[in-house]
Amino acid sequence: MGAVTLHVVGDQSLPEGLRRLDPPQPATQGECLLIAQRHQDGGLTLHANYARDLLEPALIERLLTHLARVLCTGLKEPELPVARIPLLMEDELDHLSAPYTDDAENDPRPVHDLIADHA
Repeated sequence: MGAVTLHVVGDQSLPEGLRRLDPPQPATQGECLLIAQRHQDGGLTLHANYARDLLEPALIERLLTHLARVLCTGLKEPELPVARIPLLMEDELDHLSAPYTDDAENDPRPVHDLIADHA
């Protein structure tokens, strides 16, 4: 995936004679445009515009789920640093580590040393 752009728009009514511009479209292949629409009741709707022939819908769905998790957590706990907001839930972590046992001891060496020894 290339560049990801987030636009936040509100749904407040505009004065007579004015209209909102159409959402911008991805300029190049690989871009993903995310639009967060704020509602007057405090709700938020996320939309994604992306190259459907290049990116899998499941990938975009996960991206929107993770973004919603970050936004919701940030709103509920504004003092929490963004780096401390978990992107993955326990079941997602379990799925990603499914073929590996969790009782393996971690090698404390830097990654480049591990790769050099393996090569």
